[in-house]
Amino acid sequence: MPQGALKELDKAVVEGRKKKGNKGGGGMGMRGMMMMFYLKAAALGAIALKFIGAVAFKALLVGKIALTIALVIALKKLTDQQHHTSTYEVVAPHHYDDASHYDRSFKVDPSYKDSIGGVRS
Repeated sequence: MPQGALKELDKAVVEGRKKKGNKGGGGMGMRGMMMMFYLKAAALGAIALKFIGAVAFKALLVGKIALTIALVIALKKLTDQQHHTSTYEVVAPHHYDDASHYDRSFKVDPSYKDSIGGVRS
């Protein structure tokens, strides 16, 4: 080994630093990792947008189908030839005789007079 290489290696060990190569510095690895992170984020963002678009398209398609079904049902009802008629029966209310109505409701059967708080003789 050349004498200069041993001196450089000893200096690097004492200082605790890595020898810089021709890569342009020690920060290149970090830049590469950041570029990979941004590339991954861009790819995932594109996939997420495609997923949202697919869900929106599916909702639009289901809405169109529902609207078409409702339109078919409405046209079927409009073009139906049967005429339905409804008849209503009006029933006159029963008129009670006021005296007999109240007499009946407040009349107490004599056999139950003692059980509902009547006075005993």
